[in-house]
Amino acid sequence: MKIGKKIYPFLVLLLLIILFFGERLIPFNNRFIGGIDVSLFFFWERGFVKEEILSGSAPLWNPYTGGGVPFFPSQLFYPLTFIYVVLPLPWAFNADILIHLYIAAIGMYCLVSLLSGSKSAGIVTGVVYCLSGYMLDRIMAGHIVYLYSAAYLPWIFFFIERAHKTKQMRFLIFSSIILGIQSLAADAQNGLYMALCLSIYYFIRFFPDKSKFNVSSFLKYVGYYFLFPMISFGLSAVQLLPYREFIQHCTRDKITYDIATFFSYPPDNFFTFLVPKMESSIINTNWEFSGYIGIFSLVLIGLGMLLPQHRKNKLIIVAILLILSTILLGHFTPFYHLYYKYMPLMDNMRVPARCILLFVFFLVILAGFGAQYLTESNLHRRHHVYSFLLIAVLSVCLLYGAKQYGVPYFSKEVLHVFGFLMGALLVLNIKPYIRNNHIICSLVVIAVFMDYLIIYKKDIPEIDGDKLSEICPYENFIKNREGLFRVLLPGNGFNDARAFRFRYYNANGYNVAFLKDYYRFMHEMAGIPQNIFAKHYLSDKIFKQDLVFSSRILNIKYAMVLNEQNGSAALVSLKDVMPRAFLVKDAIYLSDKEDHLEYLKNPDFDPSRQALLLASEKEAWPMPDPENTEKIGDYDDLTITDYKPNRIELASTSRENAFMVLSENHYPGWHAYVDGEKVNILRADYLLRAIHLPAGTHRIEFVYMPKSLITGAAITLFTIIILGSIITYIYKRH
Repeated sequence: MKIGKKIYPFLVLLLLIILFFGERLIPFNNRFIGGIDVSLFFFWERGFVKEEILSGSAPLWNPYTGGGVPFFPSQLFYPLTFIYVVLPLPWAFNADILIHLYIAAIGMYCLVSLLSGSKSAGIVTGVVYCLSGYMLDRIMAGHIVYLYSAAYLPWIFFFIERAHKTKQMRFLIFSSIILGIQSLAADAQNGLYMALCLSIYYFIRFFPDKSKFNVSSFLKYVGYYFLFPMISFGLSAVQLLPYREFIQHCTRDKITYDIATFFSYPPDNFFTFLVPKMESSIINTNWEFSGYIGIFSLVLIGLGMLLPQHRKNKLIIVAILLILSTILLGHFTPFYHLYYKYMPLMDNMRVPARCILLFVFFLVILAGFGAQYLTESNLHRRHHVYSFLLIAVLSVCLLYGAKQYGVPYFSKEVLHVFGFLMGALLVLNIKPYIRNNHIICSLVVIAVFMDYLIIYKKDIPEIDGDKLSEICPYENFIKNREGLFRVLLPGNGFNDARAFRFRYYNANGYNVAFLKDYYRFMHEMAGIPQNIFAKHYLSDKIFKQDLVFSSRILNIKYAMVLNEQNGSAALVSLKDVMPRAFLVKDAIYLSDKEDHLEYLKNPDFDPSRQALLLASEKEAWPMPDPENTEKIGDYDDLTITDYKPNRIELASTSRENAFMVLSENHYPGWHAYVDGEKVNILRADYLLRAIHLPAGTHRIEFVYMPKSLITGAAITLFTIIILGSIITYIYKRH
């Protein structure tokens, strides 16, 4: 019986999630839950991970989009990525959503139950959090990695709260471990906001407990605080170190203030906490601004704030919400400029509105205090007055906002809100007549669930995996061409990341971020300004008849030309295509790589005869031995014998010393070997790789194995061993 009571909340939360998505959780005919970015990117990227791992290879380098980029921005080392390897992709995407929503739900249940002392409040907030507008709109957008951030967030604070309440600091180790797992799974931006909130919460939570200042206690708590970055970094170093290296070389490095504040949260959008979906309104309801937590949740927040219980906890949360709002609003407040200027990494981040996750998280906790009071306390007469005033204030806000933002008073959106406000008022007033708290809790849960169901159920997106995987005519044409070459295809839904699946090499394609030298090169050679805010694709202006082959050193054989007048597209070919790898006998040495770019724009320069190298790489290069030349033969030859994502093998024969130029992005972590001997990789033609190649016949290898990955893996392995030992010791002791 006791076991049944303990697992009851967990079963209820799981059942409600399953009930919400219904039959869509079963991918009949390969139809599965997935939004925009799943069809554009994640479906193809996860398929690539699956194929590479099952073939016995680690997917470290992606040669199929953007001219070749590291694969580390993806959640490669996140443990739950394995579901994409062991399950068919449609099943894996559905399981991924279900698992992370459930982790979020039970995490919020445990946290709010601990904070409020009420399991009923925990159940209510578990439902509110896992089915909130933030979660569901991210599913519609296909932003599955943001679900990962949200899933682990309650658990981090739960273990901090356990440490605070029990005075057993071992729980901080568990909190740090969860933070490390979140770092493997989540995006860096939410991780930065998370670190800020965690720091504020930790110090406010622990230090005021002391009646007087004590240096030894202060140092002890400061020491415990550093467990978070140490353990989190240690566990996630295998991904963080390569990712840090990537950020230094990609288009996201050091952005301007205007770009950093792109998609700041407009103050008008706070109205969407009342009316999340508006067909006829001037408010932008983009998923980046989605933070709807339900009408009943707003009532619970108001009720919780009006009542005296948990005053200290509420003050802490309100203080954090005020700080978060200064980040969330971006350029709408003067504070963000200070963050951009002085806070580490803020000059690498854009879209301040993504702070909405933490804003929603703390609002839901406040709603938990109201739920605790409603379900487990007696409402006095003055509390009924509070409830009437609260409903009245929300009704006035609804009517004012509807008029202000052009939403008709009798629209379905306004009527929906008003109906649920009246429902909340009814529950508040029948509370004194219902003694069974479980009934009140059930009514609140049903109200919250129905609110979400009415608004979001119809918009849950589905993807037809079979239809999405159908090969296009132009892809079929490309796939049947012999040789190693690149194609240049437009983005924005035209091609995206499909090259992962069909294994052709797209000089464009959907990318989290391009390498900045490559991105600049493609636009400069075409004489087209770079995209400032959206850098997932190359500019569509490149896809004109006279521009698609302007980047001549990149082995582009086919390109799609867009007709701006009628919107048609045609695949065109280039007859004289530079090969993926070639030999040149001469080099021009320039002091700055920027000079390479200007030199390459000169139509008289022939990159098939000369390589542009940095002056700092110039060294004596001996002439060949005439006697040895006769033995070699009278021809030069260079052949790619094996081409894989992480390894390229070539065979060469040359009568003279030469430079071997490989039309691949120059990037740290690649190593070159000639006949088994390691040689230096030079930067050629602004962004390519080159090596010195002595006369004769040689076997050449390029292998991708970055030091950042090796170092990170060693740190992660060491951290796991140490943590395993510590946890074993703790449990033996207790």
